[in-house]
Amino acid sequence: IIATLAFTSVSCVENSGKYKAAIAQRDSLELEKQVSDSNYIRTLVILNEIENGFSEINQKEKEMKVNLNGVEGTRIDKRQMIAAQMIAIKEGIEINKAKIAELRALTSKNGKANNLLTQTIKRLQTEMDDKTIQIQTLQTELEQKNIKITELNTTVTNQSQNIADQKSVMEQQKSTINVQDRDMNTAWY
Repeated sequence: IIATLAFTSVSCVENSGKYKAAIAQRDSLELEKQVSDSNYIRTLVILNEIENGFSEINQKEKEMKVNLNGVEGTRIDKRQMIAAQMIAIKEGIEINKAKIAELRALTSKNGKANNLLTQTIKRLQTEMDDKTIQIQTLQTELEQKNIKITELNTTVTNQSQNIADQKSVMEQQKSTINVQDRDMNTAWY
């Protein structure tokens, strides 16, 4: 009788509305937890990607600064390499800007304002703005170097033309001297 009574009361609990509501609420909370965990993991992944992007930008910037020194009068290969590095840095910045925007969207979609995450996003945005200014400065420096290279190329071209003109004058003078020397050494009888 006790076993039958226990079985009947257990099966009544499982069929009751309160039990079913509690199970549905538990499942809903579990789903929310999974979504929250997924958003948290995605946030961490994006933060890591942004930090890695900054590291790559810094590395490319250092390489470009090393290559930028003494670029005047160098071969075109080095200038093309610097230009390619500048493009890569700009692309890295654009990727990081997109990641920061994605992080902001993910944070605002979550609806919960996490003060630490908000501060991190602001710090990343400030760092991105600083990098953008540094890249603009480097771009200006590169343009100045290109202007100087153009000026040096013009100077070299002008000097080459002057040398060619001087050689032509020297050849004419040499020809005139040879004619005069021959005329002086000619004996008239």
